[in-house]
Amino acid sequence: MYRLVSITLVTIIILSLITPGYITTFANNAPNYILIKDALGRTINITEKPLKVVSLAPSITEEIFYLGLQKYLVGVDNTSYSDPHFGIADYLKENKITPVGGYWWSTISVEKILSLKPDIVFADKGAHIKLLDFFKKYNITVVYLNAGASKSLQDIYEDLNTLATIYGKEELVENFIKKVEKNIATYRIKFDKLKYKKILVVVGIYNGIWVAGKSTYIDDILGRLGLENVVDIVGWKSVNIEKIMDWSPQVILITSMGITKDIVEKSGLNSTGAKIVFLDQNTTDALCRPGPLIIYLPSLLYKHLSSISMGEAPSETNTSITTTSTKQENIGGITNNIGLIILVVIVFFIIGLIIGYYIPRAKKG
Repeated sequence: MYRLVSITLVTIIILSLITPGYITTFANNAPNYILIKDALGRTINITEKPLKVVSLAPSITEEIFYLGLQKYLVGVDNTSYSDPHFGIADYLKENKITPVGGYWWSTISVEKILSLKPDIVFADKGAHIKLLDFFKKYNITVVYLNAGASKSLQDIYEDLNTLATIYGKEELVENFIKKVEKNIATYRIKFDKLKYKKILVVVGIYNGIWVAGKSTYIDDILGRLGLENVVDIVGWKSVNIEKIMDWSPQVILITSMGITKDIVEKSGLNSTGAKIVFLDQNTTDALCRPGPLIIYLPSLLYKHLSSISMGEAPSETNTSITTTSTKQENIGGITNNIGLIILVVIVFFIIGLIIGYYIPRAKKG
C-alpha cells in the first residue's frame, strides 16, 4: 500500500512539472481554461475551448485554416468567403459558413453575429475596435488580434500564438516561425545580388497616391529581405507625385487592388523613371495581408524583382496557395506528443522499480 501511494505521488509531481501546458490547455471543463492577453492588452479568461468561432478579417481566417481550426468556424467576413488560398472559399461554401459582412466595422452585420451565438469572435484591432462596446453589451467573448493593423512580422507571430494557445497548437506556430525565418534568410542573400533594391509600394490611387511608409508591416518585411523602402514618412499615407520623385525609387510595386495601367498613367508614376511592376493577386495578398501567406512572399516577390533586374517580364502566378505542409506538421505534433507520453511512462516505471527495491529494505533496516 505504501509503495502504491508513493508511486502515485511521484506520478502527480512529475506530470505537474513536465506537462503543465497540456493540463491547463486541455482541461476543457476547468474554471480557468486559459488566460490570454489580446492585441489591445486586454486579459481574457476563456473558460472552455471555443467551439463556435466568428472571424472578422481574412488574415485571421487564413491563420485559422493554417492551424487546422476551420471546423470551429460558424461565421466569417465577406472577403474571407471568396479567399482562394488554403482552400478557404471552397470550404466555407461547402459547409455553408455564414458571411457576416464586409471587412470594415461599419459594414459588419452585428445581427448576424448575434444569431450565430458564437463562443468567441476574433477581430482586427484596427478595423473593428469600434465594435468593442457591442461585444461587451451582449456579453460576447471577443479577442482582438493585430491582423490587418500589424506593423511587423512579430505581430503575425503573436496572432498565431494567441490562436495556438487557445487550441493547443503551439508546435505548429514554432514550425511556422522556423520556416518563415529560414525563407527570409535564404532570399535575403538572393535579393542582395539584384540591381534594383530601392522600393516604393503603392496600395491605392485615390485622393492622391497611397503608399506604405515606416512602421508598417510592408516596411518591416522589405527591410528583413534586404530591400529599402524609400518612403520616409510613418504609416499609410497619401502623397503627391512630387514627393515620390524626391524619394527616387528604382522600383514601384503596384498592388493589384483595382489599380489599372490607365490609373497609373494619369497619376504620373510613369514619369518617375522607376520600373513599374504590377503584382499578381497572390503576391499582393502575401505582401498586403499579414498572415501565414508570408511564408510564400520571399519567393513570389523575388520572381518579380529578379525579372526586372534581368530585363524580363515577370510571369504571373495564378495558382492558389495550399496548406499541405500544415497536415504534415499536425502529424509531427501528434508524434511528438506520443513520444512525450512514452517518456513519462518509462520514467514512472523506473521510479516504481527504485521505490519497490529500496523502501522494503529501509523498513527491514
